[in-house]
Amino acid sequence: MPQKNSPDHIEETSAEDSAEKKKCDQAISEYTYTVSHSLNAPLRHIIQYGDLLKDEVGSRLGADGSMYVNKLIISTKRLQRLVNDLLAYAHILHFKEEKQWMDLNKIAAEVIEGMTVLIEESHATINIGNLPAIYVYPFRMRQLFHCLIDNAIKYRSTKDPVINIECIDESRRYLFSFRDNSIGVPHEHYKSVFKALKRLHSQDDINGSGLGLAICEKAVEAHGGQIWVESLPEEGSVFFFTIPKQSAH
Repeated sequence: MPQKNSPDHIEETSAEDSAEKKKCDQAISEYTYTVSHSLNAPLRHIIQYGDLLKDEVGSRLGADGSMYVNKLIISTKRLQRLVNDLLAYAHILHFKEEKQWMDLNKIAAEVIEGMTVLIEESHATINIGNLPAIYVYPFRMRQLFHCLIDNAIKYRSTKDPVINIECIDESRRYLFSFRDNSIGVPHEHYKSVFKALKRLHSQDDINGSGLGLAICEKAVEAHGGQIWVESLPEEGSVFFFTIPKQSAH
């Protein structure tokens, strides 16, 4: 038996702590997934009945009553978005999937097609460079592309959003960039924007859950890469992420 404070004992204790932490993280993630999934149905019902109330008896509610119903629907939709993002966050942490050989141009096109309404409403332009075909986790890669595009549109400036997606083939890794003309990220928040539930703006200013970039970070980490941001306030941001070639082949 290793002596207390001996290198072997410390290593053994560290391994046990790591295993215990992993079990706790797994349990928390599974609990979050279950609770989030269970909340979705009642939240949908609140929104549906709120809409019905507004449509059927809206004229009899008066100005104050209509305002209360509208606030109820808006607040419920915000909660619904948070629940859905928590669900996606828990899913991306522990969802088991096999890597597949994917053309990332195709993934980008699929994600953009699924965001057609948002893109058209915001008058966004998305330019896609020549992206590689590599081994990736498809679900995580789609979430990554979706959240980065959504983030650029959500934090748009007074100009119509323009997003340029490119990839540079470097010697040991692929370097991806999502360049936008958004309001930008202050330098002091370059790291904190990737923390779960971290928001730089109030819900009244910009709607969101504070989980989008945290999802991006976990998706990139699953591929063995890194993600970071560079920005000039009011001029735009560039979100970079890497995928090591050893992981992609």
